[in-house]
Amino acid sequence: MNRPDLFDQHRPLLFSIAYRMLGNAPDAEDIVQDAFLRWQHEPQVEVRSPRAYLSSVVTRLCLDQLKSASARREPLDESGLLASAAATDPFAATAMADSLSLAFLVLLQTLGPTERAVFLLHEVFDFDHVAVAAMVGRSEAACRQILSRARARIATRRPRFASARTAAQEATRQFFAAVRDGDLAGLMVLLADDVTFTADVGGRYGRARALDRPLRGAAAVARFLLAVQRQVPPGMRYVITDLNGRPAIFSYEDGQLLSVLSLAVVDGRVSGIHVLSDADTLAALGGLRFAN
Repeated sequence: MNRPDLFDQHRPLLFSIAYRMLGNAPDAEDIVQDAFLRWQHEPQVEVRSPRAYLSSVVTRLCLDQLKSASARREPLDESGLLASAAATDPFAATAMADSLSLAFLVLLQTLGPTERAVFLLHEVFDFDHVAVAAMVGRSEAACRQILSRARARIATRRPRFASARTAAQEATRQFFAAVRDGDLAGLMVLLADDVTFTADVGGRYGRARALDRPLRGAAAVARFLLAVQRQVPPGMRYVITDLNGRPAIFSYEDGQLLSVLSLAVVDGRVSGIHVLSDADTLAALGGLRFAN
C-alpha cells in the first residue's frame, strides 16, 4: 500500500484524536493535513506500526498547538465543539460516543495538554502505556502518574454520562414534552435531585439571559425552565436531532437557529442540561435552518 493510501486508512482515527484534543473540528482538520504533509516528506523508511506512528505525530502537533495557546492565555472557545463531528468521526455511533458528548468535550478542555493526551490515548483510544509514553515523550512511569491525576480530575468534575442511547432519546422526548406543556410535576420526576443547568455566557436561552454560573437542584432548574418557556413566542419551532452522537433539542425562530439544548441522562433521569445560544457559537453548526 502506498503512503497516501496508508494515511487515508488511518485518517478517521487521526481526526478523532485531534478533535478530542483540540475540541475544534476545523483545527483538527488542519492538524491532520499537517500530519499528512509530514508523512509524505518523511524518509521512505519502514514504519512498524503506521497507526501508532501517525497517532504520535498528530498527538505531538496537538500538544504543540495547545501549549502555544496556553502560553498566549487564549480563552476556551466552545464554538468549535459544535462542528458536527458525528458526520465524520468513526466513533460517533459506538461505545466511544460518550467521548464526543458536548459536556465531555468541554470537560476535557479543563485538563492540561499532556494530561488530556495521556487520558484520551489510553482511556478512549486504548493505546497501552508504552505507546502512550512514546507519543507524548514522557517515561512510562510518568504517564501512569499523569493518567492517575487526569482520572481523578475527570471523576470529580465529570457529569454522569453513562446513559444508553435509547434511554437518552426517550428522556429527551419526555423532557421536551414536560417543558412544552408546563408540566412541573412531570419535569420534577424526570430531573435528578442534583441536576445541573449550564448555559453559554453571553448568549440567550429563549428570551432569558444566559446564566453566568451553573444552576443546581431539580426545583430551581424546573422553575427556571418553565419560566423561560412562558416567554417563548408562538412561532418557535423545535427539532430533536443528533449533536455529536447525542440527542439534542434545536430551537428555531423565524427559521433561524436560536439555541441547542443537550442532556446528560443516567438511569432515565436528567443529571445535566447544557444550552448553547451564543450567535457565534451556533454559527459553527454550519447555518442549520429549520426544514418545513
